[in-house]
Amino acid sequence: MKFLNPTQQRFWLLAFSLLLSTAFLSSCDDDDTGPMIDYTTLAQRLQADPDLSTLASILSQPAYQDLMTAASDQNASLTIFAPTNTAFSNLVASLGLSSAAELPEAVVREVLEYHIVPQTLPAASLNAGQVETLQGERLTVTTSGGVQVDGIAVTQADIEAINGVVHKIGGVLLPAEPRAVAGTILAPAYFNSNFSILVQALRRAGLVAPLLEEGPFTVFAPTNDAFAAAGITSLEGLTAEDLQPILLYHVVEGDVRAADLTAGAVPSLGGEDFYVSLNDNGAFINGNSQVVTTDVVGSNGVVHVINRTLMPPSQNLVELVQSLAGAEEGAEFTQLLAAVLRVSQNGGADLVAALSGDNGGMGYTVFAPTDAAFQAVYDADNGINSINDIPVADLQAILLTHVVGGRVFSADLADGTVAPLQSGQTLVIDASTPAVGVQGSNEANINAEASDVLATNGVVHVIDAVLLPAN
Repeated sequence: MKFLNPTQQRFWLLAFSLLLSTAFLSSCDDDDTGPMIDYTTLAQRLQADPDLSTLASILSQPAYQDLMTAASDQNASLTIFAPTNTAFSNLVASLGLSSAAELPEAVVREVLEYHIVPQTLPAASLNAGQVETLQGERLTVTTSGGVQVDGIAVTQADIEAINGVVHKIGGVLLPAEPRAVAGTILAPAYFNSNFSILVQALRRAGLVAPLLEEGPFTVFAPTNDAFAAAGITSLEGLTAEDLQPILLYHVVEGDVRAADLTAGAVPSLGGEDFYVSLNDNGAFINGNSQVVTTDVVGSNGVVHVINRTLMPPSQNLVELVQSLAGAEEGAEFTQLLAAVLRVSQNGGADLVAALSGDNGGMGYTVFAPTDAAFQAVYDADNGINSINDIPVADLQAILLTHVVGGRVFSADLADGTVAPLQSGQTLVIDASTPAVGVQGSNEANINAEASDVLATNGVVHVIDAVLLPAN
């Protein structure tokens, strides 16, 4: 037999040792690795599924960052009922919107939280009954004929993640209030971010539930821009008691379509009338609020959109002038008020009493000269330096030349003539300028930005000159 020499023996012993070591280490690695662990989170599941891209995109917006963070947290335990892209498209179409981006953030958040349950519930654990959501309300689960959530079918269950599970559903779940609103006269505003101030005001005033009743009602709905046009940029400091009369001033009992609108007074649910004007440019309310969208029909009435929020009047014409003249800043009409008081208190007609009344329900229209307009009279070389320099009879004639019986809003102004309360005088209207003049005498421009100032018994248009009777 041939034996290995010592050098060969050492070589083969070393090779055999290395072989055993490699086999041992390989065995240890196999034992440590075990099955592969999937560290995919719920957020990653949503982002990776093309059928859930709408939901993933909404959750990725900064307004909902906290929800996406929760879905990305490996230590969380959540169940997400995930509407498909088609489900969102169907909801958007049913609400008359062009995209989910038009939905208000507050509503979207409420809806998103209503789809998330703060525990992991695989399909096998979904028993008939109710489960509480992050939004605070409970989902109703039924299992007869397949799993359904609030009547919407689960189309794909058990998309597992390290921090929970996703169940795809074929519709968008709506919490109680949005569900009740859908299809009603409140829906066009409730589900549109352009009306978020109106919706916030309705909620604060406690008027959502009353306007979901059978009705029918007609709502003249102001957009956010319409609130700004009326000088309302925030609801801060406004209580339910403040908001209720304003909001109910926009609501009429009955189903009044655009074709049914007629010029004149319309009683509102707020108790005060508003006034409709019709001209070639459309329908206007109280002169300066235009109806820009009509006949949005709901299950309990109809909605018309307006471009300026309506403010119910709380003062008659005299009270209105008194409050403006007594303002701490920007006081105006101090001379007009002084003229009315001089006539009323010095043997002339009681204009204070007359202009505090409602003229047999017809009201009045006052073309109100500014303080600057009166100052121009004082500055003229006519011997008049103040109201007190004008004889009472003449002053009364001047004032009555500025007043017309009935409510004439800016939308009613048309080229032509109208008789003021001062007999023997004729006012000439130039609607395009706009301006008002006395036939045979002078003319004043109407301040378009300060027209249609509403009082309980009439309307005021601000003018830049004192109208003088022709004689």
